[in-house]
Amino acid sequence: MYRRILIPIDGSSTSESGLDEAIRLAFLHDGVIRLICIVQPQPSSGAPGANCYFPAEIQALLFEHAAELLRNAATRVRANCIAVDSALVEAGERSFEECLAAEARAWEADLIVIGAHRSRDVRRMPMASPAPNLPRGVAVPLLLVREAAPKAVQPLVNSWR
Repeated sequence: MYRRILIPIDGSSTSESGLDEAIRLAFLHDGVIRLICIVQPQPSSGAPGANCYFPAEIQALLFEHAAELLRNAATRVRANCIAVDSALVEAGERSFEECLAAEARAWEADLIVIGAHRSRDVRRMPMASPAPNLPRGVAVPLLLVREAAPKAVQPLVNSWR
């Protein structure tokens, strides 16, 4: 049913929850996962003292971080004996949704799994966005996964009681 599962990752806890769900689905349907990390360019600052850093170096750090996220996620997927490939996507002038739609079409995805951020968290994330605004031409089912509930604190076995 869902043999080709596309998942954008950004290192957030919601992205991790989405990856967990994609792994479960790929395992159940003997599927393959494609991980993508969409890096959006950071504007140069015109603020006083802005020349004390190099925007190209900051952009390089973003790409390095994104590549590390992809490697770590691919390792998790392979540990579950699931085929995986990955791509680092530079957004350029395109929105997150446009990049995601283009990847889904090009890779012929059967399902897109996204860890859904709360709106207040999105503004701080340079590598992610929620995707309720996918272009209408994308005929791929979209599964939004909420962040996993925090685990309850386990009492100590030999507590003072």
